[in-house]
Amino acid sequence: MIVLPFDPTPRGDANQARGHAAERQLAHDLGRAFADADLDIQLYHGLRFPAPRSAWESDHTQIDHLIVHRYGMVIVESKTTGGYDRGVFYVDQHDQWERRPEGPRGPRYNMPSPVEQARRQAESLRVLLQNSPEPLLDKVAGLLQQKFTRYFPIVTLVAIANNTRLDGPGAEQHAGTVMKAEKIVGRIREEIESHARHVGLVGFVRGAFTDPHSERGLFNLSDAALGRIKDYLLKMHTPAPAATPAPSKPAMRTTNVAVPAEHASEARLRMDRRARFVGGVHDFGSSPAEAAAVETEARTAPRSPQAAGREAPAVRTEALTCRHCRSINVQPIYAKYGYCLKCDECNGFTPLSRTCTQCGNPNATIHKRGNEFYRACAAEKGGCGAEVVFWTQ
Repeated sequence: MIVLPFDPTPRGDANQARGHAAERQLAHDLGRAFADADLDIQLYHGLRFPAPRSAWESDHTQIDHLIVHRYGMVIVESKTTGGYDRGVFYVDQHDQWERRPEGPRGPRYNMPSPVEQARRQAESLRVLLQNSPEPLLDKVAGLLQQKFTRYFPIVTLVAIANNTRLDGPGAEQHAGTVMKAEKIVGRIREEIESHARHVGLVGFVRGAFTDPHSERGLFNLSDAALGRIKDYLLKMHTPAPAATPAPSKPAMRTTNVAVPAEHASEARLRMDRRARFVGGVHDFGSSPAEAAAVETEARTAPRSPQAAGREAPAVRTEALTCRHCRSINVQPIYAKYGYCLKCDECNGFTPLSRTCTQCGNPNATIHKRGNEFYRACAAEKGGCGAEVVFWTQ
């Protein structure tokens, strides 16, 4: 039974959008497996309630996926590395987590442990249910009131995207808790069936001998108790406020400034390159013949007497994007290991290719002359001797 449906409204940047897509897929899998279970199994997607025992009134606890069944509850925290494929969650021997969106050899980003995050959510949920004004659970034999103590089963699981994996010396300790999203439904079924085998006096005694510390068989919620829990959670649910749209960047100021003839073609190429980077799609929209004609125009443009004495470097556009977030809002800078691109969106750094676009020589060098960044292919190093401008500030 789907009590709290998944909110399909996309939010956040590209990384958050990929995480939202992973949550949507898991919500779909859970709904397909348990939507017809009536009150026996209740699904809550994106449950959000005021965090108990918090010093801040604005502090809330949000649970990606909550499954309430007759014998307890299951919390599923969904995680993605933010990459498109081959992402890795790395856990070291001290249980410190990293996400590597581009694989083991790619960039690394520290992250809080999702296992501890799910455990904190379970404790907040336990306190919330225990602090209910009216008892939510039944009485045992009509006398002893059941409570949401530490013996009430709340299992925490972490679902990672199907195209990622868990690695590192500390990964083995989380083998039963962290798994790919495609295995979550089966793991929840196993949890419910394991509790069902220990219900009743015989099952409880058998479970006490096999695992004295197990809480299986202690709780078997009635329809009335499940109904009270459902009503209380819906009452305490506080939807997240609508995301405030990011302020739009001011439009580029234009002035009627005369452009010298020797720079007119280069300026037109630069404006054309920026205009065609729409939505991160590198569509130059030119056939080879058209591109050749544009380059010829740039080379044969009239030059001033001051510029006539030197050979202007070749002008050619390139697809320059951030390798971390694929943003086009990048700027070339000089860093510790030479020239690279700095992203204005994620503050990441992207190495600049040193391969000559004229002859393919991988040993070209990058230089800056005035407001131009260019790639020089030295003839004495086996190159073609060309100088290709790839950025003009």
